[in-house]
Amino acid sequence: MFGSEAFDVSVDSLPDYNLEPEPIIACDSCFQKGVSNVAAVVYCPTCPVKCCPAHQKLHNEVFVSHQSISIEEYKVQAKRLEVKSCATHEELPYTVGCRACHELFCVKCLAGLAQCSKGKAHQLLPIDDLFEELLKLIDQLSAEALGKEKIISTLIKKISVSISNYEEDTKEMVKLVHKTKEQQLNAIRAHYAKLESQLVKKRKKTQDELVDYAENNLGQSLAKLTQYRLCIQSGRKYCHKVDIIKSFKQTKDNIQSLTKKDLSPLRIQSVKLKLPDHPPTLELEMSPIKLINLENPKKSVSPVGKPNPLNICKLMESQQPLVVFSALLSPIHQYEFSPSKNGISVCSSKKKIYVGRNQTIIRIEKGLELGGPVVEGFDEEICHISECCSTFYTLTKKEDTFIVYTHDCNGKPDRRWAVVNGDTTESSMNFVVIDYQLVVPDRPNKMLVVLPTKGGVRKIISCPFLSKGFISIAAVDETSVVINDALSGRLYRLDIHSNVVMWIHHSTDQLLGIHCYKGKYLFAYSKKDGAIKVFDIATGKRFGCLAIDLPKDFLGYDMAIAKQTLAIACGPESAVFLYKIEEQIQK
Repeated sequence: MFGSEAFDVSVDSLPDYNLEPEPIIACDSCFQKGVSNVAAVVYCPTCPVKCCPAHQKLHNEVFVSHQSISIEEYKVQAKRLEVKSCATHEELPYTVGCRACHELFCVKCLAGLAQCSKGKAHQLLPIDDLFEELLKLIDQLSAEALGKEKIISTLIKKISVSISNYEEDTKEMVKLVHKTKEQQLNAIRAHYAKLESQLVKKRKKTQDELVDYAENNLGQSLAKLTQYRLCIQSGRKYCHKVDIIKSFKQTKDNIQSLTKKDLSPLRIQSVKLKLPDHPPTLELEMSPIKLINLENPKKSVSPVGKPNPLNICKLMESQQPLVVFSALLSPIHQYEFSPSKNGISVCSSKKKIYVGRNQTIIRIEKGLELGGPVVEGFDEEICHISECCSTFYTLTKKEDTFIVYTHDCNGKPDRRWAVVNGDTTESSMNFVVIDYQLVVPDRPNKMLVVLPTKGGVRKIISCPFLSKGFISIAAVDETSVVINDALSGRLYRLDIHSNVVMWIHHSTDQLLGIHCYKGKYLFAYSKKDGAIKVFDIATGKRFGCLAIDLPKDFLGYDMAIAKQTLAIACGPESAVFLYKIEEQIQK
């Protein structure tokens, strides 16, 4: 339907509506001669000076041992390479520092140097030597944090296995209850009904305690360690050595407060079945146990103080009223389609649900019937659809390249461009549009690609959390998104402007499709039990679970909400299920 010439435009050639051309970095020697339009191509950190090709040749002949870097690398390292002047003598740079108190001095400061704040004479070192010495200590601290992460990750895996075994034991015990009940007199049948209810309820409570401990206690500790270690690594790479030296003590104290903090032991009650000699009926037997000993079993447990607050992420507190959702979502309608190679996707626009599959986007009308094609005739099969400000964004895949189309609300084509090379091992992929920007996960390269659709420069956000499994992403507001990494079990909120991770939730629920509801709640489909998990979008804490009746083997990979209607797109069979969301404010 659409000729390729109608979309013959790449993302790098999109018109620039907002930004002026980037100014050149002038050659220092030319600039001193009054010529400011000659671009530098290299930078010498030793001199320091920026050189054009002509002055580069002269510089290299005079200073043979100097190692220059390209001007592109200089742009990335500019903040780190700049010369920082003494706070007291602004015309001079820092030259030495104290190993004990980490104070920095220029040559003038040395004339009237006071005693070290540690009570002794200053242990002075050249600033480069002090910087290298502290980098080694920072690497040791990072290694300690990584070691603690591995311990916690191992414990989470052990608890996951214990939860699975616990479920199987519960099933076997319920079977025993049924078998014994049938051998008793009718007069005691009511006893077994009550016994079964108590058994399942109490063991479910214990199981919930295990899940809560793994996600909230261990998960939060792991998230703090991971976030702070990544923050240190980023600062080590991009921050100025002066800033690293000045913040070293705080960095060291924060890491040690996390790595030396003991993990509290997990204590639960064991709920078992016992068979007395007389009368021959089953009863519940409860005794306190410690299922998994996290520390030395002989070590006494004492209250642990809270670590110093870390300036890693925003501290989010939810001030919204507590909403109670109906525990069982009411089914409205279901639509089944022929299987599609890239699955099926849903989005909402102007209080209506839209379905994308094969090469067509259709709308679900008010009477629940399927309308005619809104957009059709794509050259490739649809992977994912989204909508922003009455514009449809459609992601398709051709060979190993993902392609984005845009259309207005009437289906009129606008643009087409390649986004990012696809992972050839998996054809499905999704994205979101916020504030006229496409946010696309790039799994193989562990990063997010942010593409301005109205002109501008693409932005790359490094995401070391990303695995090569199924990734789903949901828009929260104009600055942040929530990313679900199904393979690693990480669910986290990311500010795409500041690159700050606002919270991380470690889940054992095997989450797939996610969607933000009213900017306050996050709905996530759980492959483990086929239910919708509800999270507080401000804090990342889970506070609800909504039961749905999806048929067996149907998995919710994508979601959309229009008014109070929840649409779930399922695979591997192509189908869409509609449910009614019922809620009320708890007084």
